[in-house]
Amino acid sequence: MHIVFGLFFIIIGFLNVSIPEQMIKIRHFWTFKNGRKLSSLELVTARVGGAILIIFGIVLFFKPFN
Repeated sequence: MHIVFGLFFIIIGFLNVSIPEQMIKIRHFWTFKNGRKLSSLELVTARVGGAILIIFGIVLFFKPFN
């Protein structure tokens, strides 16, 4: 079961890291309904959160504890 959860977190983490990068190229996609674009801080936060999820997923996948 830990392998399934590990893969899930790794996939979500990779999406979180890669999607903001691609959406910068398609600028209208990353605008909110009021027209505000995502700030660079929000993009960095998404990438850092994705990296944390990837690390957590790798730890869960290999499960060195227990």
